[in-house]
Amino acid sequence: MKRAKFLIVFMLLIVVTVLAGCDLEVAASDSYLVVDINPSLELVVNRKDKIVYASALNDDGETLLIDLELSGETVDNAVELIIDRCVELGYIDPDAEEITVNITSAGRDEAKKEKLCEKVCNRFNNSFAEKGMRGFAKKKAMTEELLAEAENLGITAEHLLVIQKVMILNPEMTLEDCLALPIDELIAMVRNLGQEIKDIVHAEKEHFFAERDGLYNQYKPLIEEFQEQIDDKVQQLTDQTDDEIKEQLQDELDDLRAALKDLRDEYHDELNELKELHRQNSQEAKERIREEFHARKEVHQENVEAFRNRVRERNKAIKEEIENWQKQQKGRP
Repeated sequence: MKRAKFLIVFMLLIVVTVLAGCDLEVAASDSYLVVDINPSLELVVNRKDKIVYASALNDDGETLLIDLELSGETVDNAVELIIDRCVELGYIDPDAEEITVNITSAGRDEAKKEKLCEKVCNRFNNSFAEKGMRGFAKKKAMTEELLAEAENLGITAEHLLVIQKVMILNPEMTLEDCLALPIDELIAMVRNLGQEIKDIVHAEKEHFFAERDGLYNQYKPLIEEFQEQIDDKVQQLTDQTDDEIKEQLQDELDDLRAALKDLRDEYHDELNELKELHRQNSQEAKERIREEFHARKEVHQENVEAFRNRVRERNKAIKEEIENWQKQQKGRP
């Protein structure tokens, strides 16, 4: 059974590598970033601090990303685009007494991860100050439960968050499988597996994941049964000395491998059909999201214009006041 499971995971990694092309090698220094404002977004950032993947983590995130392409933007530009779009849609009230942004970062290099988190927080804070908004970005505090589980596993809480994301994206990956992989490969999986279903909107993803997991659970025992038979046949072939019997065993082994391939192909065909169905459903959902986007934009248009006028008229005193207020926030939990 262990060998069968290993081979299933091994085949999965081959598929992910093919999907990633040469990206896995490049992605060795990629970082995973979550921006929580409500909307919530997840980003993958490359070594040049450019966004290479962006996806919504909730319905408001879907609305935020309508006709907004963050991939290819620098982190600094992405922060500006996110703030402007949040104000435009009313997710951020520029007159609010306090605006909080929580940032989570994960990556192979602990120092680089912390540096990225600090950079993103600083960029948000500088932008808020320049716009005269009482906003403050900080590293997100992890729950005690998550911290305890991560400590028990001997990894950081951020590492565990990436693992949990991979396990959501692919039911074939267990906690044991994920722990055996370096975090940069896990981030590459998030990027590539997430890209496959990026055009399925968040509201539809939950239905897709549930049906996909049901399909996987239907095929999993059949695949494992075939793999066990193959392992057994390989062992018989290894132990056998009679050439005629070995030839017969080899034919049986080839038949089993062919049958397993057919079964896997059947599973992936059904999985692709399922993806296509939810993509079609998402097209209708995207139209509704686009309508919500325009409705929110229209509702907040007057406030946005007033805010932009204030920004143009802002003075140094306002910026210094905001910066002093942000410094006070750093001492808060």
